[in-house]
Amino acid sequence: MVCQIFAKKPADRSRGSFQNFVEYQKLLFGVFGKAAGLMKPGAAVYVRTDARELSLSVAVDALRYAFPNRRIQMREQPVKGRTQTILFGDKDKKPGEVDLIISAER
Repeated sequence: MVCQIFAKKPADRSRGSFQNFVEYQKLLFGVFGKAAGLMKPGAAVYVRTDARELSLSVAVDALRYAFPNRRIQMREQPVKGRTQTILFGDKDKKPGEVDLIISAER
């Protein structure tokens, strides 16, 4: 069974991107915490996040909070080719993404 929970950005507080670190942190802790409560104990967890330090550290902290005593594996996924944001004029080099994986327990 695959369970996907997508976070919606608040309409006015974070238009376009998460500019408020505290709100972003609350969002991830809340979403991962809720997911942990809905999942069977020992279920696998897969999260893809931005590789930039701030996004990655918040995601890892939130996963550790929601899934204590579980091992998190990280796999770097560098950007290959053009990104979606180039369509909107953003030509900055992107660090890529990181897959955060908590394997299923048997």
